Amino acid sequence: MAPVVRTSIEEILPGHMPEAERIIDSLKEFLSKQNGFILGYRFDLPEAPYSVGKSAIWESEAAANAAAGSDHVMALRSQLAAISKKGSIVEHMHYVRGAPKNLPMPVAI
Repeated sequence: MAPVVRTSIEEILPGHMPEAERIIDSLKEFLSKQNGFILGYRFDLPEAPYSVGKSAIWESEAAANAAAGSDHVMALRSQLAAISKKGSIVEHMHYVRGAPKNLPMPVAI
């Protein structure tokens, strides 16, 4: 199993950025306690001031998908979607190839 990186970028409706950041931080906190979670963070996009992103590195796609399908994650994502511009959510799964460097824990490939 190779590690994966799941990223998501959303355009937030004006006036809702603090709420979006709170929701993403709650997601990050919950996900960090799930099996297979390695690292996660929220990021800003200087070229898109009303957008916010989140990224998480997982030991495997199965671990990422199991966490994403939990009721708690689905509820938080629903809250985030309610304050995001309709159709603006862009998500990607990136498959790590080669030996990862400097991950906070050993990952077998």
